[in-house]
Amino acid sequence: MLSILAVYVRYRKLFIRITSTLALIVLLAYIIRTATTPPRTIQLDPITSVIEVPVEKLTTKTVTKYVQVQDRAAVERLMKDNAALNSTVQQLTISLAEAKSSGSGPVIVTPPPTNSTPTVVEVPMSLKFKDWRLDFQSDGVTANYTLSQKFSIINTLGYNKNNVPVNIVRLFEINEKDQRIPIPTIETTTIYAQPIRQHFYVKPTFQGGVGILPRWEATTTPDIYNKHIAYDTTIVLSVPWWKRGTTTAVENTRYAYLSPTTTINDTEFTAGVMPISVNFGTFKHTPFSDIWGSPYVGINFGNSSKKFAIVFTTTF
Repeated sequence: MLSILAVYVRYRKLFIRITSTLALIVLLAYIIRTATTPPRTIQLDPITSVIEVPVEKLTTKTVTKYVQVQDRAAVERLMKDNAALNSTVQQLTISLAEAKSSGSGPVIVTPPPTNSTPTVVEVPMSLKFKDWRLDFQSDGVTANYTLSQKFSIINTLGYNKNNVPVNIVRLFEINEKDQRIPIPTIETTTIYAQPIRQHFYVKPTFQGGVGILPRWEATTTPDIYNKHIAYDTTIVLSVPWWKRGTTTAVENTRYAYLSPTTTINDTEFTAGVMPISVNFGTFKHTPFSDIWGSPYVGINFGNSSKKFAIVFTTTF
């Protein structure tokens, strides 16, 4: 206990500096995750609009802000269906469709059977039927009808934990009270391309590897004093947390920023940061998928000297 206290007293300034830096990094991560920009509505044509919401994924709370009140219950059920499939929803679409059809044709009247030949020929009465779907009329000779139907189509596009797209479609018929009546979906087929753009995200991981630390080394002879650069190898441990890639998978992540890092070898122990790391595995024609290279700047715990290194790490 006393030895730990003695180490703290000796290096308290460095400890305060490191904890302050980590606190600043945490605050920066929080700001990045919570900072938002206003949603943007893009009108592609008179009947097609796109609402761009600045979030990583769609949630029930998010989407219900932008849909009509009549559609909210259906949207909530659809979002629950996605949750049951572990699908992260990236896109939700609501479409309204309306269809009308009409036709006419001769009326065939089959009189009921009788036991005797009727002496009076009855003229058929006019027939009418009308509800919110069908308007049917007949004068006994010709029948005319008009069928009117209105539909609401809701679908979500998301990705499960294996980055496989999940597209769920729900169809509803709209009645005269503007209520949504579910229509069973028999089959859904999704055909998609996947040119996913790179984006920033926060996901801490652990990495380890080796680094090359340059240092000045003096050689002295009886009449010459010479100072040159020597190189030491060191063990590297880091925690990348702020990243950029097409997905959160390591093999799809190209950059990491401001990663807290330590180096350890036989002679010194340093702490610092890797300003930017590059995953060489994300480039084409490489035989690996998780080899990172980065510059490193830090401080030697023993003599408070500044250190610079080139490090290579992998995720574990």
